[in-house]
Amino acid sequence: VESYDGNNFPDGIVIASDLTINGNGKTISGNDLNRIFKVAEGVTLTLNNVTICDCVASDGAAVYVESGAKLVANDAKFKDNVADDNGGAIYTDGGQITLTNCVLDNNDVAEISTNDNSGGAAIYAKNALITLTNTNVTNNGKKDLDRSNGDLVNAVINLLYSNATITGGLFENNTGIYGGAI
Repeated sequence: VESYDGNNFPDGIVIASDLTINGNGKTISGNDLNRIFKVAEGVTLTLNNVTICDCVASDGAAVYVESGAKLVANDAKFKDNVADDNGGAIYTDGGQITLTNCVLDNNDVAEISTNDNSGGAAIYAKNALITLTNTNVTNNGKKDLDRSNGDLVNAVINLLYSNATITGGLFENNTGIYGGAI
């Protein structure tokens, strides 16, 4: 795809076979229109040295990883993405996410007033396998949350029935009513 117009890809670009993107430091922007990628079941998307930013969707604003699919990212940045409900940057229910030397910065969820296990300003993972190695998770989630106003958004990385291995990296300046980080 040479020119991305979110109106032409309302669900993002569906990755239907294994794909590796070597970004060479380039940026892929959703232009605040839609998500960029939806990874189909049984498929692996590998992102190397690329920034994914300015994406919006109901779940998984930057990348939606279907059950049985895999997202592998190396030296990638996910920033300034906003999901309506879950996974400001990345969402999966039954998939696998492996991030190495990545940055998740300034991602968020818009709906913050329901206590239904929603949230995950950076990552929402249910029934999933998550591996973060030397990955920095910073400035995610709304900074003005107030539980007395009914704000109930869950952690920046919301793990439900998931296995996670986190090695190295930094969690800093993240906000959530139930778990600022995880």
